[in-house]
Amino acid sequence: MLFRLGCAHVPYVDAQTEIDVGAGRSRIRTSFFLDHSDVGRMLERATTAEKPWHLGKIQEGWEWFAFTFSDQDQIPLSSEEIASMLEASDQVTRQAFARMLLNDDHAWARHTVREAQRIIEYCRIVPGQSVLDFGCGKGRHSIALARSGMRVTGIDYVPGFVAEARSRAQQEGVSGTEFVAADCRDVNLDECFDAAVCLYDVVGTYAGREENTRVLANLSGHLKPGGFALISVMNLTLTKRLARHVFSLQREPNRLLELRPSNIMETSGDIFDPDYFVLDEDENLVYRREQFTSGRDIPSELIVRDRRFSSEEIKAMCNEAGLDIVWGRFVGAGRWDDSLDEYDDRAKEILVLCRRAS
Repeated sequence: MLFRLGCAHVPYVDAQTEIDVGAGRSRIRTSFFLDHSDVGRMLERATTAEKPWHLGKIQEGWEWFAFTFSDQDQIPLSSEEIASMLEASDQVTRQAFARMLLNDDHAWARHTVREAQRIIEYCRIVPGQSVLDFGCGKGRHSIALARSGMRVTGIDYVPGFVAEARSRAQQEGVSGTEFVAADCRDVNLDECFDAAVCLYDVVGTYAGREENTRVLANLSGHLKPGGFALISVMNLTLTKRLARHVFSLQREPNRLLELRPSNIMETSGDIFDPDYFVLDEDENLVYRREQFTSGRDIPSELIVRDRRFSSEEIKAMCNEAGLDIVWGRFVGAGRWDDSLDEYDDRAKEILVLCRRAS
């Protein structure tokens, strides 16, 4: 009966999935390979004489097969586990982005044509000139700019996105694009560009201010003197106004266990929904528990964090990177001409136009 329940409610379990249930064991072969080196220590923490472990040992490619029909107390995180989690957070964020479908129907991709027109206008570029797209994703802005006659190089640290961008440009017959799988913090292209864009949470992907400044400095280093850069980050002021759950990770690390799961990154893209994020007020970091169920990979759940910025901070970081501020405004996706109040519900992004010093 439990197996039928699993087939009905667990996406990666079906009638052909192998199970091994008997006295002293209950496991299922999901072919989901994990590092089990800490399992023994975890079991020691989770079991007592009153609550023994009945599911047996586990092997690679297998998971324990059990259902819980009532709430269980979460095991508190130790200081070592918190430190390990934070050390791995940038890699977790990369995994989360890699799991996003980001097709044309996704909320983050609906305004591509309009945004490309504004990039051309704000950065004063003309056909034949070169544009660098830092954090290009699946190439939507790069391809749109190339259609207008620009030569565009897109950089992204998710190899799958880069492969899809190349494939899409080829399938749609768009010339003038090059896509490179690399980290925007340290990629060296041995070329300077007429203009550059770095949009939608590329700056903010990393928790530390220094790592995000490295992205901006490398972008500036790839610009010709006098070249324009258009940069956007997420609005900290609005985040603080909307936040219903505020904490300090250093003082209350186990608040992360209370995060409500969602599939926002995969579907709506509304990462400002206050029901599904908690704000670390000491570090200006937002944490979310994101679930990924689409595609061919095994469903997963990741705690993702991103950094949000005040207008003053992002402008200061651009200056530190050698970029002069032309203007900055609070905007909504696809409506960059509308300068909004920083507390406006629509003002989820801060858009900054910069220029490399001559």
